[in-house]
Amino acid sequence: MPLAIHIVSSKDAVKTKKPLRRRKNKAQDPIFWPRYNEYTVQVSGRFVQTSCMLTSIQDLVYIASLTPLTRIPRCLIPSSDNLKPPTMHYGWLIDETVKQSLLEEAQKKNIADYMYGFHDPDFWENLRRLNPGVQDSDLGEPDLYVDGTLELLVEAILEEMGLDRWMSDHINYVLVPKKITARAFTVYTNHEMHNSPSDEIIERLHVRFGFTGKPRWYADGACFQWGD
Repeated sequence: MPLAIHIVSSKDAVKTKKPLRRRKNKAQDPIFWPRYNEYTVQVSGRFVQTSCMLTSIQDLVYIASLTPLTRIPRCLIPSSDNLKPPTMHYGWLIDETVKQSLLEEAQKKNIADYMYGFHDPDFWENLRRLNPGVQDSDLGEPDLYVDGTLELLVEAILEEMGLDRWMSDHINYVLVPKKITARAFTVYTNHEMHNSPSDEIIERLHVRFGFTGKPRWYADGACFQWGD
């Protein structure tokens, strides 16, 4: 006989603000320590207590409101525990001045990534497979895909600088005050501490790309939750 599991309706659910794991004042902070809600579920006719990770739009807005960190707290560095901390990016925000400067450099180097309104390469592969006669000219003028163009340019620059070992996923979206999300140049993340570049290399990147101020730690725009 299969095991029957039934989630009790929200009005019958038992909730508590008490986290399963406490760490001083950080127990209620979704970025510094995971928070949980407890719920009652029905398993084969019996009611048992379980819990789930608490993540909400309020958590996202709260994390975005935090001042970017100058140093990464120890609790946000992955350990042997089952729970993985939120992804934190170490780098600089790409403001409008830096973005335009990089796009102009990309144009001079003839580096560009274009999309016809969609940023999923599989879309175009499927479109041409299902419509063998379709031509690029049938789709109108393509739009410049800014993120893709910046990533291609960054890879080209890193290769020129002899830093090709750090050549992937440098353009990311992070949580920031007021704007909620913003484009950033990521040097590395808290999940890559073992492979982080030296301070000398970070300063070279600072000068080469023309970023303002020192790098900071920002929460990832999507992976800002604790996870398994």
